Amino acid sequence: MWSQYSNFGFYKTPVSKGFLSCVGCLSVLLFILGPSYQQFFAYTTESLTEKLEIWRLVTSKLVFLDTRNLLLGLLLMYNFRVFEKRYGSTKFASYLLANGVLTTFLEVAALFAVQNYQQGSIPIHWTPGPTGVVVSMFVPFFFDLPYLTVQNIASHLLSGKWFVYIVGLQILAQSTQSILVVGCGLLSGLLYRSNFLRLQSWLRIPNPLSRLAATVLGPILRSKPPGDVTLPMGATLELQRQQRMDLIEQQMMFAQARQYRQQARQRGEAFRQRPTISAPLAARSSGSLASMFRQRRNPASNTGDTPDTLPGTAPSNGQASPNQPSTSRDTNSIPEEHVQQLTDMGFNRGAVVQALLATHNNVSMATNLLLQDG
Repeated sequence: MWSQYSNFGFYKTPVSKGFLSCVGCLSVLLFILGPSYQQFFAYTTESLTEKLEIWRLVTSKLVFLDTRNLLLGLLLMYNFRVFEKRYGSTKFASYLLANGVLTTFLEVAALFAVQNYQQGSIPIHWTPGPTGVVVSMFVPFFFDLPYLTVQNIASHLLSGKWFVYIVGLQILAQSTQSILVVGCGLLSGLLYRSNFLRLQSWLRIPNPLSRLAATVLGPILRSKPPGDVTLPMGATLELQRQQRMDLIEQQMMFAQARQYRQQARQRGEAFRQRPTISAPLAARSSGSLASMFRQRRNPASNTGDTPDTLPGTAPSNGQASPNQPSTSRDTNSIPEEHVQQLTDMGFNRGAVVQALLATHNNVSMATNLLLQDG
């Protein structure tokens, strides 16, 4: 729902594609091999304290050992891939890493606490799987993703967001262990959202590792953009409502992008007509704004490296130009975290700077402009 392309497929979501593929294939393989191998993907309090098999904390996060959890978890993860489109693959992978660590510590603490006070109320073998990581995404799903207003309760329950909530309740209602795992996942999502202990700053994927993964795994996980074909109407009322909601949201996004682009052109024309600005500087400024909507410069890599010059300006060669102070002051007023957020999505830094200038540092408007431009 966050791009001009269809909601189906894994276009621009390589991390989600790799996550679903690895978890799904490993889980199915373990179902075939049987319990003799599944024991290596679970742990108990004794295996952690007496045998010191800490490696089980990692393996237990890689697979679902229950068929129902596997189907529900993969379905939720497929729906939550929208966050990778919105935040970018690097930031989304950092989110999975941070919440994987948080949910592991919370689940171990919950296991020891329950066994100390309620002996025998939970299974001996603790098999959380990646459920906690998937459930943690309900927090940004609730706070950040809007839903369309509907006129009656029946339509509201059949909307896309409520369908995801119902799937989450199916995971919650399975067992005592499921309740604990879901609770740990929601708490982990809240801690990450509140930036507890500045988790978002230090518990993240390093940029060199991100670039290496993009180089090695990118050709394998990259998906082609879907063709501009008309999708068939859904066979059920729920699917038809969801398709109409997606179409309305897409049309609203295009309308906003056209409006922002028109406003930016008007500001560029007003800037050219100022009598106090020299003609060469006005021409360069208007050209810079116009180039933001017509083309996006592509540097040597798409990892957010700073280009030598901004679009529409001449290279400085180490010397400051007398016509350049105004542009420098404007770019210095842009928060670096806004630039980093958009460059993590794969946009060129020069185009990101121009989009933020045109939208007065509004990240949502700048994202729409860059999507419409690309």
